[in-house]
Amino acid sequence: MGAIAGRFVEYTSPLIEATDGSKKQLERAFSIGQICWSLALLPETKRAEFLATIEQALGLEGDELVEFRQKVIEPMIQRHEDMFPGLHRSRSTSRFAAIPRRVDPQPETRRNALRPCGSGRKYKHCCGRR
Repeated sequence: MGAIAGRFVEYTSPLIEATDGSKKQLERAFSIGQICWSLALLPETKRAEFLATIEQALGLEGDELVEFRQKVIEPMIQRHEDMFPGLHRSRSTSRFAAIPRRVDPQPETRRNALRPCGSGRKYKHCCGRR
């Protein structure tokens, strides 16, 4: 089993432990685990919309659905945030945000063209070297 699959099984272990071990119940536990995983990655504002689309597939209505959200979905979302905090960072604190981008001051200048600064050298040996 791969590392990602192993972490997913670890994440869904509370759902798996609540089954009797039958194939049908294990499949349902993994399906619910996938739903919770997906919900955890969505912004909170989009979660209700996503749940509304899968409500019928879950076969729950009204109070049953509210109870399911409180007892299963919300704890699994919190478990996801605890197990994988790096996936819940805001986009502004992304690890790639601090990497400076190379900006070519004269993007129309080709690497092998003579430098317009008058040095007589090719761009790649003059200003392109930075």
